[in-house]
Amino acid sequence: MKRILTQSISDFSRELDATIAIVSAKSVPTELGLFQSWLSVYYVEIRAELQRLAFLTDLGEESIYVDIFNEFSSLQQTFRVLDSRYLPGLYRTHRNDAVTLKLLHWLHGVHTQTAQKPFFVLDGDFAIFPTVDFPVSYYLPVAAQQSLLYLPLFFTN
Repeated sequence: MKRILTQSISDFSRELDATIAIVSAKSVPTELGLFQSWLSVYYVEIRAELQRLAFLTDLGEESIYVDIFNEFSSLQQTFRVLDSRYLPGLYRTHRNDAVTLKLLHWLHGVHTQTAQKPFFVLDGDFAIFPTVDFPVSYYLPVAAQQSLLYLPLFFTN
């Protein structure tokens, strides 16, 4: 069991390091700076927890392997959620997002409850997914991102 845990932690560590490198190297508009910082901090916290699990595994205490495995699985699930739902919001950013990002940045800035709330934009049907502890997700069709025509929909939701 120790060998399996050690190998799994090592493999996951490489994947996590690659993801952290992507997040830190990505050049993003200033409007996404808060989101990039949030994502980076979250990945670093996962990294610290993974190092703790590696340490516990190296102790060689077989009685805690099941607990280590359960924590490791939970950590991987958290990573997969970030990787599939949040990382694309940073990675897909391009200069055509400028109008949308500036409007959403202004919208967040004028409200005290959202002034320090990270947000990001993804391609898809019109939708807003507000959350308490996570960044706000804004979805809009690719063509709609190129003009101001549909952006007022964010004010009515």
